[in-house]
Amino acid sequence: MFRPIHPVWTYIQITCVRLVCALILVGFSLPVVTGDAPAQVHGMWVWKTQTVLEAPDSAEALRDFCRSESINEVYISISERSQAAEESQLGHLIALLHRSNIRVEALLSSADADEPGKHRETLLRHVEGIVQFNQKHPRD
Repeated sequence: MFRPIHPVWTYIQITCVRLVCALILVGFSLPVVTGDAPAQVHGMWVWKTQTVLEAPDSAEALRDFCRSESINEVYISISERSQAAEESQLGHLIALLHRSNIRVEALLSSADADEPGKHRETLLRHVEGIVQFNQKHPRD
């Protein structure tokens, strides 16, 4: 025996189908509504930045390499020694990269900074040094 579908159930089904269609349309139109999708990050880590910056025109060479490889974010390794000794070289490198629309982030290393004590204090000292560097170089 064939039973007719109750009108309320039909209304619920139609409403659900409409809702799903609306969500699909909204999902496809989100990139258009929000503008262009952000560029993908193509990053590079520079280990031993202090050593890299010792060579003549090394900041320019690093910038040129990033441009040629479409690198738009660079992570430079920072130690307490390099922060104090190479502040002007780091400032020059950061300014060059920023002018080429390349983001620069400080790369700190610590396997034990999650534990209280000496290692965490060292990491916090590094972070404070970076904050002070940024305050001294607000344009860069």
